[in-house]
Amino acid sequence: MMFSAFSRALGQLPDPAFRSVLLRSVLLAIVVFVGVALLVGWWLSGIDGLTLFGVTILSGEWLGGLGGFAAFLLTAWLFFPAVASLVLGFFLEDVVDAVDRRHYPGDPPGRSQPFFRALWLGLRFAVVLIVLNLLALPLYLFPVINIVVYLLLNGYLLGREYFELVGFHHMDPASVTRLRRQNRAPVFIAGVITAGFFAIPFVNLVAPLIATAAMTHIFKDLRLA
Repeated sequence: MMFSAFSRALGQLPDPAFRSVLLRSVLLAIVVFVGVALLVGWWLSGIDGLTLFGVTILSGEWLGGLGGFAAFLLTAWLFFPAVASLVLGFFLEDVVDAVDRRHYPGDPPGRSQPFFRALWLGLRFAVVLIVLNLLALPLYLFPVINIVVYLLLNGYLLGREYFELVGFHHMDPASVTRLRRQNRAPVFIAGVITAGFFAIPFVNLVAPLIATAAMTHIFKDLRLA
């Protein structure tokens, strides 16, 4: 199921509807992302250092020099999934509808989400993702551990978020939550794969699109199981 879902999602990337959403979401994500990245850089330049369990692991001098630029790039990279997912939330219905038209033409059409509800869901997810990744930031400084923490943390969050966003387009929130809890493993695995896409430069630009399309297939399969 997982391989088929992502394979079909990748195969639909040339779809004109996907290209339209990709162009709009990438442009808007870049604007928002640059703003967030600049704020992170400004914040890093004004602190004295970072400590872990009372031990200074990054000095203020390091953060103010080349190391600060590296830290800026790291945190900006970590924030990208939140920013991109927030932006795609405004175009998600277009992606889900395009998948439905191509692969599930006999299914009932999805329900449109009110603008402010979509905005609230996107903002809530973005804040949670950013805060938790900031808390985990010291662990990202250690090789191997950083990869494991990144995939586990963001895999859980991304899997849950994309499943719910797609599900709300077809079912009431209570039913979506119940279906997700009954299928924690496949939703989590899909989230880990999505987190992997987000970790690859340039591929992360299309990662929200791939994740939405793949999760639509996964949602359809699980609902019928």
